[in-house]
Amino acid sequence: MDGKKIILTIQELKMWKRRRDELNRELKKLPRRERMLRKGELVKIEQQIEYYSKLIHDMKKTVRPAGLSSFLGSLFLPK
Repeated sequence: MDGKKIILTIQELKMWKRRRDELNRELKKLPRRERMLRKGELVKIEQQIEYYSKLIHDMKKTVRPAGLSSFLGSLFLPK
């Protein structure tokens, strides 16, 4: 698994969480009727957060830490 893809996915998740927080702040300032009309947007954002959270979880399963032997071998490679 490419580490860059994981980082980009984490950044995307953070962006969606920031958007959710912004929207929640905006919703608190709106009258009840308008709040109800914008709740659908919040549902979509929550779906995106769930999607990216699961994607990161699945990506992490494919990443394996280096084994001790490969780590020790890298210390003694000729330069």
